[in-house]
Amino acid sequence: MSTLDQQIKSLRSETSTDDFVRLIDLLKVTDQKFNVLLLVNLLSERHIIYKDRSSLSSQRMRAYLIEAFHHIGLPQRGLPYILEELETSFYPYIVAAAARAIRGMKKPHSGVAGFLCKSIYNIWQGDITVNYSAYAAPFNKEEDTSALEEIFETLKWQQGTAQYVLPELYHIESNLSDYINAKNKALLADCIVAIEASAQPDDDCCSIPLEIYNQRDSSQNANTDIDLSDIDLEDQNGTVFKWSEYFSGKYTILSFFYTQCHNPRKCIQTIYNLVDIQKEIAQNKDYSHIQTAAITYDPLYDTSSILKSYGENRKFNFDDHNKMFRVISGMEKMIEQLNIGVNYKGNAVNIHRIEVYIINPKGKIECSFLRFQADSKLILAELDKVIYPEKKEETVVEKPSVLNRTSTVVLPILIAFFPKCPMCWAAYLNLIGLSSIVSIKHQPWLIYVFIGFAVFNLINLYRLSKRRNGLLPFHLALIGTSILGLNYWLGLHFSLLILGISLTLLATLLNSLSFKLYHKLFYYLREQIVRHRYS
Repeated sequence: MSTLDQQIKSLRSETSTDDFVRLIDLLKVTDQKFNVLLLVNLLSERHIIYKDRSSLSSQRMRAYLIEAFHHIGLPQRGLPYILEELETSFYPYIVAAAARAIRGMKKPHSGVAGFLCKSIYNIWQGDITVNYSAYAAPFNKEEDTSALEEIFETLKWQQGTAQYVLPELYHIESNLSDYINAKNKALLADCIVAIEASAQPDDDCCSIPLEIYNQRDSSQNANTDIDLSDIDLEDQNGTVFKWSEYFSGKYTILSFFYTQCHNPRKCIQTIYNLVDIQKEIAQNKDYSHIQTAAITYDPLYDTSSILKSYGENRKFNFDDHNKMFRVISGMEKMIEQLNIGVNYKGNAVNIHRIEVYIINPKGKIECSFLRFQADSKLILAELDKVIYPEKKEETVVEKPSVLNRTSTVVLPILIAFFPKCPMCWAAYLNLIGLSSIVSIKHQPWLIYVFIGFAVFNLINLYRLSKRRNGLLPFHLALIGTSILGLNYWLGLHFSLLILGISLTLLATLLNSLSFKLYHKLFYYLREQIVRHRYS
């Protein structure tokens, strides 16, 4: 073990901030080899270095450490910590550090761009100048930066892997430009140009792999054989349970939170997500054997009455299988057994992560969602895989071929202008001003061919919607094709025929627009509607 490794491992709660900063500064410039995963371990909220420090001090130290990965290089094991800060933090010093750290990766990853966009909405109102040339003043003014500057620089660095967030960037450019300074406007414009000019990667995966969601702190082993049977819990009504009385016999979705957390992206959102899960469970008979629970990090402050009030204000469905708890005996044991990501200054929470667990009827952890806000659909989808493993399927994403793209233009026209008789043919031709074309003899069997074309076209539009311009063209084509079909069999009014043709051709037009033009048009129309409504 190198000297630097020993220094990293020796960091404790008693370590002074100055000694911590000196070590980080050394690691950013040293030529000596050291184990970068030991540095990743310092990002864990449970690391002893954060014990008995204030919340502000813990966050600032952690931010300074995160920024160091911009210089040292960011390994994949460090990525979840960085993405969590981008998704949940409103603190410019740590958001800017996280955005810089992303550029320490070996190459861009598509899934990161979505987190960078989320951070823009978190930070744009409270952005300030930050500086990492030193931990405290005096600073090198030439290295002044801000969270938005670093986010835009990192999105530009992402290049083609960020193409799927272009609609959001167009929206920000159109709607937030009056609220950001000239430098950030220019950086945003450069960022958009760079992404537009870059090729989309072959893998085209814009999501973070689930194993990243489930990744535990590298300094801790997953403890699936938990034994918490002797821990005492008190629910929102003041009723006392042993752990085994509640967490056995059923699958449980367990979240952690505390009522004094004021970050809307953390504990507040965690409880709202649990409420959504409760609604899904209530509506699905297959989930009758599933219960939910939320346990507070702060059992001294969060009494049963406070838990009940907090839950009721957020529409938490309290009953025998949906409860909020505080631990009245065995809190430290629970933290150790479940590897809970929380730290304290005295009895007050000073730093914590997001965490949700799926616990099986035997009380063992089946799956965990750490650091990220996993919505109800993702959690229940993973629960389905645990309960019904035979349902696991692999989804194959196909890229649209030239034939697919062409069919979205040609087939709607063929469908729209198929005649049921010579008179209809003449009517269609007159509708589009093609009266000079001679009549073509009617062939009744062709209707079945064009029904096949119609179905094929709608499937194509639906598949392409995920890669091009959304579901609106598909919905318009579906309505237009339905009207044309009804007109063929029922002989509806001529005006409905025109409507069907118009909707079908409009769907084709919208789908043929470029990604950028379509979304600029969409946001422009939405803005005009809002202005008209409130004018």
